[in-house]
Order: sequence, then structure tokens, then C-alpha cells
Amino acid sequence: MLKISKTPISFLLTNYDKIQLFIIASIVAFLPFYLHISNVFIGLGAFVAVLKIIMLPTRKNFDFLSWIFIGYFSLEALGLLYTSRDNLPEGLSVLEKHQAFILLPLIFFDFSCGTREVRIFLMTFIVSCLIAVMVCITVNMYTGITLYDKYFHEWLFTHERFSEPIGLHPVYLSLYLSMAIFSLSMFYFEGTGSPFNSQNRIILLKKATIILAATLFFVVLVTLGSRTIIVSNLLLAFAFFLTKGIVKKKYSAIFFAAILPVLLIGFILMNPVVKDRFLDLRNLKYENSNYGSFFARLDIWRPGLAVIKENILWGVGTGDQQSELNKKYGEYGFTEGIRLKFNMHNQYLQTALGYGLPGILLLICILVVQARIAFKKNNWLYLAFVCMFMCACATESMLVKNKGTLFLLVFSLIFFNSSNTNSEGRTIIA
Repeated sequence: MLKISKTPISFLLTNYDKIQLFIIASIVAFLPFYLHISNVFIGLGAFVAVLKIIMLPTRKNFDFLSWIFIGYFSLEALGLLYTSRDNLPEGLSVLEKHQAFILLPLIFFDFSCGTREVRIFLMTFIVSCLIAVMVCITVNMYTGITLYDKYFHEWLFTHERFSEPIGLHPVYLSLYLSMAIFSLSMFYFEGTGSPFNSQNRIILLKKATIILAATLFFVVLVTLGSRTIIVSNLLLAFAFFLTKGIVKKKYSAIFFAAILPVLLIGFILMNPVVKDRFLDLRNLKYENSNYGSFFARLDIWRPGLAVIKENILWGVGTGDQQSELNKKYGEYGFTEGIRLKFNMHNQYLQTALGYGLPGILLLICILVVQARIAFKKNNWLYLAFVCMFMCACATESMLVKNKGTLFLLVFSLIFFNSSNTNSEGRTIIA
């Protein structure tokens, strides 16, 4: 091993895990806010990782998941080779957005991610989501009283209008809040026995705080009206609480499972806009839909599937996806899709469109491998994270925007690289 002199580099290398811990926590903290700041920390973390590799060479290799991420990015880079010249700038833009597929595995390459680190990242994310929600509530209350003389105007507290103050699409905020809710649930059930039978006031305060925060997130999640994520969150939460209640004999968990559907329906009915969004699912045509129902996506998927069928082997390339979709929209008479430049609104189809069979196989591998590991480790939070993302990908192209890409990469690598298991091999945060 090289002898390291007492220099700033020496300090960096001897405190490597602490520095990377701060960098990863900062990336997590800014997920609901400014990705430009997250990207700065990603670049800094990658630089620190490369510096350590140069100064302290190791025989360690990337883990399996990191290789899949790198393979996915490499496939996107190859897609530039058969992208039309006119669309090369768009293809390069995709690579720029997805550089985290290489840089984040580099940051986690030699980082020791244990139980303590996972807890720090989760708590950081919860606090960040709480700040984001409070900013949205405060701004929308001020707007409501200013414009409508009403603190909680239903239009301002619904879907994209609610999340507008932080510039975040409601689908991504819904996904973030779902993750925060499950993280809070895990923290709530830590320890043994019921907190309501405990004499420890600190534990009681902790439990009460968790319940209040989770309730707030749940109400906002319903308010956002992202139907796929709301329904998938309900099913996952019901399964989690019911399983936890039966296995651990925690009757509070069984109670939560029983009232969740009632609470969900109640909150939906309280907001007329959210109520209409769910009732809108009855409309099978885009032109008869107020909010773009699930079935209205068929107007996107039909021409999209035609393009995929014509380019099933390698896809249309990294930069030609939207232009090829627009051509097919024109053939199908879907002028609204051309005007609004609709993507596939399904990440599985979006990946197949761009990169054909290799792309869709890699994407499925990214998700299925993690689901298998989470199930094997009995890590319910990890499994919930993967399942939520899988469901979200069914109705949204989650990797088109950096908000979805970084969310997937950061938490995938946190959970995958964590060593949070006890002597029996069971996950501590479960």
C-alpha cells in the first residue's frame, strides 16, 4: 500500500467514508428540489472515488447491479451510432442526463454502506420530503387566500398545481412521498412491544411524530392524485401492515391495514378534483377524458407499439425516439400527441422503443434482480421501493426525467450495497 503523506489528499483518503457519506446524503437531500445541486455532488463524489482508486489501488470490482447500470448507459451510448444526424443533440442530451448510471456506481464502489448509513440516508430523505411538502402547502395557502380568499382551494391543492412551487412533477413527488411513508413505517415498528405500553416518553414522542408525518404524507399523496402510485402504495402498505401484524403479533399494524382503504376513499371523496380524476378512469377515449385516463394512454401505446414492432431488435436509437413517435402519431391521426410531444408514458415501452430487446431485458434485469435480493434479505423497505418503481413505470416513462433516474439509482445502490443484516442474516430495517 502506498504511504500517504500529511496533505489534503491524505485527509481525504483517511476520511473517505465520512466524505462520501456527506456527499450521498446531500444528493438525497436535494432530490425533491434542485437537481443541479445533486449533480454537483455527484461529480464531486465521483472525483473523490477516482482519486482514491488512483492513490490506493484495489482489486475490488464493481458489483453486479453496478455493471447492469453501466451496461444500460453503454447501450444508450451505442444508440447514438444509429441516431439520425438531426437528432444527435437530443441523443447527447439523454446521455448527459443519464451520466449518473456510471458516476453513482463509482461513488458507491468502495463506500461502506451499513445500517447507520442507511438510516442517515432515509432520515435525510424524510426531512427533505417534509420540507418540500411544507413549502408547497405554505405557497399554495398564500396563493389561495390572495386569489380566492380561501386557504385550501381544491385546485391549488391538487396534482401539478400543488407541486408547482418546487417545480416537481406530481408523479415524482408522489413516488418520493410513498418512499418516505414506507421508511417512516419501518422506523415505527423498530424495537419490540407496543409503544403505547411503554413508559419511555422519548419512544412515545418518536412514535407520535412518525404517525403525524406519515399521515401528512399520506394526505398529500392522495391530494396529488397520481392514481397508479396511490393504488400501488395502498396495496403495498396493506400487505406490509397485515404481514407485520400477523407475523409480529402487532395489532396496531393490523388496525392500520384495516383502516387504510377507508382512509384512502375518504380523502379521495373530500377533494372534488381528485375524485373526478379517479372517476375519469371510466373514460376510454382521450377526447372524453378530463385528466388523461389510464385507458387514454392507448392512443399513445398503439402507435408506439407499431414503432417498436418495426424496430424490435435494436430500437430506433437514443435521439430518434420522439421524432419516430411523432411520425407514427401522424399516421394514426393523433395530433394531440404531436403537439404535446408525448413520450410513451410507460418506461418499459419507452426503453423498448429506444433500444429494442437488449434495452428492455436490461431494464427488467435491473428491477427483478433487486426484487429477488430484497425478498431474499427479507428487506421489506427495499422490496417496497422496487415494487413502487415497477408500478410507476407501467404508466409513466420514469427514466426520461432526472428526477426518476436519480431516485432509482441512488436508492438502488444504497439498499444493494448496504450490509444491514444481523447475525441471522435478516435485515435490521425490516
